[in-house]
Amino acid sequence: MHNIYNIENTKYLNFEKDYLNPDIYPNFQNNYIKFKKEILEDSKNSMNKTYYKFGDGDYLLFKNEKFGTTKPGVRDIKRSIKSLNIEEIKKYGNLHDKYFCEIINFKMIEEVLNRVVDYPAEYLYASIANKWFLESFKKITIIGSETKLNLIDQLMKFPEYKEYLGIDKFHELIPIPQKGALTNSKKIFKSIKKQVENSNPDIFLLGIGLSQNTLMYYLKEVASAPLVSVGSGIDAIAGVIDIYRPYYGDWVNYRIKNSSIYDKIKDPVLYSTVDGPNVKYL
Repeated sequence: MHNIYNIENTKYLNFEKDYLNPDIYPNFQNNYIKFKKEILEDSKNSMNKTYYKFGDGDYLLFKNEKFGTTKPGVRDIKRSIKSLNIEEIKKYGNLHDKYFCEIINFKMIEEVLNRVVDYPAEYLYASIANKWFLESFKKITIIGSETKLNLIDQLMKFPEYKEYLGIDKFHELIPIPQKGALTNSKKIFKSIKKQVENSNPDIFLLGIGLSQNTLMYYLKEVASAPLVSVGSGIDAIAGVIDIYRPYYGDWVNYRIKNSSIYDKIKDPVLYSTVDGPNVKYL
């Protein structure tokens, strides 16, 4: 990988050949600094901006292709005789404040949302992987899958894990169902609305899958801080990340010995690193 795409205290183990070319995104380093300044300023001013991370799942959703997370009954979409209104979801997907996408997928978001990307999604991955988010914001509220947040809650009982993350606690963990979140996004919003409104963190970090298109927009109504979709970043904090995901090559998955929680994770696109030097059992 060309050094222009390196980010301090991270490692990208399995990069695409496109990252050998410094010209596909020559402002990578300068814009990373700009991104961090912008989000710090938004937090300081209690701006409830939505930071939307477009991924291949969103692309498949808007192309109405049923595969992986877009297949009904698998994760985000409830199996039902009534099909999703893709155009309605796309309308909400186009109402966010800042748009992120992996550099090599810029054309995909342009195709389905007709959007110019504000920043590379690589910044979001790296800012979890090098713990910049954790170091920069004292009060962090996480919104994500109930099972993964349960894992985080259990891990945070171990002083060694707190030391690894460099924090004593998360401000709040707000769980949502791990299945059917896109289909049931209005219902979920109603159920967590008051909790989000009263949370008052410095930042919200979200790992809510395809429901970010709708649910994150609804949450803006009651949030008092930036809402940042970090996707697989929540997997990292829960100790179930695949270290071959972008910029997570140095991440250590802390795991709880003999815990049955891992069997309850229903995520078809989750491939966890469960052994080797990047795994530590508590």
